[in-house]
Amino acid sequence: MIAGEMPAATVVEVSADQSSDTSQSSTIETVTQQPASEIVIIDSAVSDVQQLLDDLAVSGRQADVFVLDADRDGIDQISEILDARTGVDSVHIVSHAEDGAVKLGNTWLGESNLAGYSGQIASWQTALTTDADILLYGCDLASNDSGQTLIESISVLTGADVAASTDDTGHADYAADWDLEYSTGEIETKVAFSDTLQQNWEGKLANITVTTFDDIIDNGDGLLSLREAILQVNAGSGGDTIVLGAGTYTLTITGASENAATSGDLDLLQDVTITGDGAASTIIDATGLGESVFHVIGAVVDIDNLTITGGSDNQGGGMKVAGTADVTLTNVNVTLNNAGDGGGIHNAGTVTLVDSTISDNTSTNQGGGLFNDATAVATGSTFSGNNAIDGAGIYNSNFGSVQTLTLTNVTLSGNTASGDGGGLANTELADLVNVTITNNSAADGGGIFRGTGTVTTNITNSIIASNTAATGPDVSGNVNSNGFNIVGNDSGSGGFIGSDLLNTDPLLDPTLKNNGGPTQTHAITASSPAYNAGTTIGVPNTDQRGETRDASPDIGAYEFPLATILDQFNTVAFNGNDGTQNWTGNWVELDESDGPTLGKVRVDNNALHIYGNGSNFFEGAHRIADLSGATTATLSFDYNLIKGSSSRFRVQVSTDGVIWSDPTLIYDSSFAGSESGSVTDHDISAYISSTTHVRFWQDEWGDSTDHIYFDNVRIEHEGAQNNAPTLTLLTSPVDGTTEDTEVEVSFTDLTTAGDENDVDGTVDAFVVKSISSGTLKIGATAGSATAWAAGTNDTIDGSNNAYWTPDLDANGTQNAFEVVAKDDGGLESATNVTAQIDVTAQNDPPVASNDGYLTNQDTTLTVGAGTGLLANDSDPDLDPLLVYVTEGPTNGVLGIAPTGLTGETNLTSDPGSDDDPAWSPDGSQVAFSSNRTGASEIYTMDADGSNVTRLTFDGASAAQPSWSPDGTQLVFQTTRDGNEEIYKINSDGTGLTRLTNDLAIDMQAEWSPDGTKIVFRAERDGDREIFVMDADGTNQTQLTYNTSKDNSPSWSPDGSQLVFTTNRDGNTEVYVMNADGSDQTRLTVEASGDREPTFSPDGMRIAFQSDRDGDKEIFVMNADGTNVIQLTDNLVNDSSPSWSPDGTQLLFQTSRDGNAEIYAVDLQFDGSFDYVPNAGYSGTDTFYYVANDGAFDSDVATVAITVDAANTAPTLTTLTGPVAATNEDSEVEVSFADLTAAGDENDVDGTVDA
Repeated sequence: MIAGEMPAATVVEVSADQSSDTSQSSTIETVTQQPASEIVIIDSAVSDVQQLLDDLAVSGRQADVFVLDADRDGIDQISEILDARTGVDSVHIVSHAEDGAVKLGNTWLGESNLAGYSGQIASWQTALTTDADILLYGCDLASNDSGQTLIESISVLTGADVAASTDDTGHADYAADWDLEYSTGEIETKVAFSDTLQQNWEGKLANITVTTFDDIIDNGDGLLSLREAILQVNAGSGGDTIVLGAGTYTLTITGASENAATSGDLDLLQDVTITGDGAASTIIDATGLGESVFHVIGAVVDIDNLTITGGSDNQGGGMKVAGTADVTLTNVNVTLNNAGDGGGIHNAGTVTLVDSTISDNTSTNQGGGLFNDATAVATGSTFSGNNAIDGAGIYNSNFGSVQTLTLTNVTLSGNTASGDGGGLANTELADLVNVTITNNSAADGGGIFRGTGTVTTNITNSIIASNTAATGPDVSGNVNSNGFNIVGNDSGSGGFIGSDLLNTDPLLDPTLKNNGGPTQTHAITASSPAYNAGTTIGVPNTDQRGETRDASPDIGAYEFPLATILDQFNTVAFNGNDGTQNWTGNWVELDESDGPTLGKVRVDNNALHIYGNGSNFFEGAHRIADLSGATTATLSFDYNLIKGSSSRFRVQVSTDGVIWSDPTLIYDSSFAGSESGSVTDHDISAYISSTTHVRFWQDEWGDSTDHIYFDNVRIEHEGAQNNAPTLTLLTSPVDGTTEDTEVEVSFTDLTTAGDENDVDGTVDAFVVKSISSGTLKIGATAGSATAWAAGTNDTIDGSNNAYWTPDLDANGTQNAFEVVAKDDGGLESATNVTAQIDVTAQNDPPVASNDGYLTNQDTTLTVGAGTGLLANDSDPDLDPLLVYVTEGPTNGVLGIAPTGLTGETNLTSDPGSDDDPAWSPDGSQVAFSSNRTGASEIYTMDADGSNVTRLTFDGASAAQPSWSPDGTQLVFQTTRDGNEEIYKINSDGTGLTRLTNDLAIDMQAEWSPDGTKIVFRAERDGDREIFVMDADGTNQTQLTYNTSKDNSPSWSPDGSQLVFTTNRDGNTEVYVMNADGSDQTRLTVEASGDREPTFSPDGMRIAFQSDRDGDKEIFVMNADGTNVIQLTDNLVNDSSPSWSPDGTQLLFQTSRDGNAEIYAVDLQFDGSFDYVPNAGYSGTDTFYYVANDGAFDSDVATVAITVDAANTAPTLTTLTGPVAATNEDSEVEVSFADLTAAGDENDVDGTVDA
């Protein structure tokens, strides 16, 4: 038998031969019989499935037949089918196979993933007899070791004998057969299909999967391109299926006038099926190829679920079909192609278009969308936005023999012809049934143009309106009307009859859009004159969208839908709402309340499942539907009864839940055995009310071995009209976020901000129509959300949110995306409304780029701000930038004009007072004094504060250390001999040597840059003066003579000057003098005290401490006293600045942590700098910096300074003579070699070459 829908979520086809008379108000499709012992499972991807089903229906075999849902895991579906069964002795699985794997639903099963399914497959054994057979019909499944391992593993897991094919399975014309050559055990079961079917089913169960998007021909690369797959098919006997995954397959191998597919267009020479992943996701693009995308030559070709675009040729930009070819396009978009004739398709054979869109193609002559020169059939398809001179949508030619064009459930919209026939130009025979032609334009015949001569245009149940043309705006010329057509303007037309509505506005939705189904349509409403105005004779059972036409069909391609209340039990819940109108409340259990997962009434296997109960006759559930305003209503459902005893299950309806219908009129299982079937369109109009009840239940004779599944419970009613919702405003903003940060926009956010309304229903979703800026994902959570895709992943509702991320660095109020409201009947509001989101600006890090400079040996490089480090740096927020050096140069020093400090770091962090920091000449160490052990002693530490080492152990007061230029010694002051004297010590703490021995105080010593002198301050003449001595303590010389106090002497980097402080002017100021004490010059003029001056390593600036703001702070100024800049600003004292040897950092002493500590800071500056290379250095020196915008640092940038070696002039002092000889009055040649032989020329850094 052919099974009705089982509890598993499978799609089941029932043979048309078994359908009952549809004129009856109720149809029960049932065969009363125990479940069959033979099961046939067909994958929906197999070609001509209905032909297979029809053969099984008439073959007389007692088999239950199932078709797998293409969108679900096939192993899951087979497991569901077998779950409730026993005694099955054979299972036939009809599907494609390839490379040792078999396709089942949306899954491929092979050796590689078998382990993940082994538990499910093993569970099949409970349904099978001990000698059951499993027959797998896919091509070549057992042709390799992997496939044979799969077959043997299935046999072990199920205990069944398993058979499969080692070659192609299918029609003999394709070198295929129905023999299953490989098996485990003895196979007693015959092939599922009759000999007649095997001879007539022109298919093959083989797949060829394309594995690269590139257009290549390379047999050795391990990849298979689309072109290579076609070449493989062309070289064989045909019948194969080429499978294309999601992505764009770009054709790039150019070449013209060859018909073998090796270059240029894809020539199809053998029968083939080409299947994609969906028209929106699988794209074949021939842009730039200069030929058609496809050229079909004498083959039967099926193409589905992809887009054909970018073709350009004389004929058929997207596809050219030759005279003996037969092509079917299903769910295919042919778009943006161009040609002389047939911009989208040029047909000289047979073309069938099913659920396809031909849009935005261009012809420079005839047939923008389709040029038909033979036989063309289109159903469920749309032609839109095409352009041509004649027949912009379709041109039906009379150039050859008889041309036939058949259009059923087709929309022609928005096509433009500069000549004749905006929608259709017909010059032969055309049949139009339930066609909508609107919004097209032409010079003559905006909708339809009828050519001269023997031309027949049959029109039935069609709308031709709102087209424009100077002559015949809707129809130009005479047609052959079969009646029930609507023409908006009949000027220039003729042939219409009395049942046609002429000069009538059909009230179409002017916008071509997604109204459900695979192609776009123009909707009508119940107020349209097309509503219920069509004929039932010779019209299709469904509309263009696949929606069922009712007993009073509408005119045009769109059928205004009956309101549908539906539960498909897709989730384990009692609240399923899968129709255009919701139920009132949930399913209510009878005599139990365990919920949908427990008890005798539950939802499982995607159905309402009711078990028999011998102790309680009232198990079941009921639900309420609001049928207010309806004039007619029908009830439909599927059922599967599994009966072991005598339970009686019934279905009834009621207006109020009190008085119920006679159960025998709908469904009563009293005298039935196990059975499955459907009740279709049972008239329940007598029970229309606002509280119509439907009840599924067991009312007596219960037994626990009996149970029944009900699914697809559907009430359809007419009379109530679903009007589209409205949405005109979303108050701004709907939400907010920070710059560069994703934000979740929920259904509630939109309803709160919107003025959405639905006069006869509920707005339960918003559909995103476009993205205005940023990026958008849709999903239940941020982690599971995927990219927005129009028509497939575009809905914000109670389950799915929008996750929007603004464009990089965008801020302010942003137009994020556009939405429409969608009601519970599936209709959408007319106009897109923009959702705005406030984006709060945040500071982005600056961007720093590497720099390079050039100077000469022993030459200072001066770089101004205009060409400095910031010249090629930027900040996304346009904040002002400063820089600081993270690692200084190794072969020179930097001179920078600091404007501030950054990166303050406490190096000591000790309870004692740490003072007098001094950087070692190589920058690796710091010397300082500290009383952390009681008395002040001299210490050293690494530049990062680690590895602290005590050098002195006097128990007296040692302070103010200064390094020798070579870093091996320190000079300092100590009271170890009673008063302050100058000592020196090796940097490892050895070699302590006294340098001064005077009754007065000697202190503040500092080594000269050349290491030969030490400057210090002494009180020998009763006041404080500056002295200098040799490094061994000899030759002590007084430099200043003043009755005031002169302090803190410090050398300039070249040793030519000394900076010091003096109060000779009343308060302490900074002075500078020559190293011999001459030319003493005042640098600061300030009422407060300026102290502890020290030169920068390049000698261009002086750092000092000053209390000019009330406490001690660190300042810096130019060496001439100008441009004074305050660097620190703290309520406590900062003092004793010390430059790093590379000039990029300062050390200082501060009490900001409570006691005196040593801090290191980076100097910020404006990017200008001086670079002084070490004496005699040449090569490339580098340093590193970051740009800072006040809050964030850039990445580290590199500065490379190339120091070219100096070129010293050569010398020449003598030429030994003579250098040559000649006779009197005769010329003589003197060569370069003669001169070099005679001369003493020399070049210390190069070559004398002239």
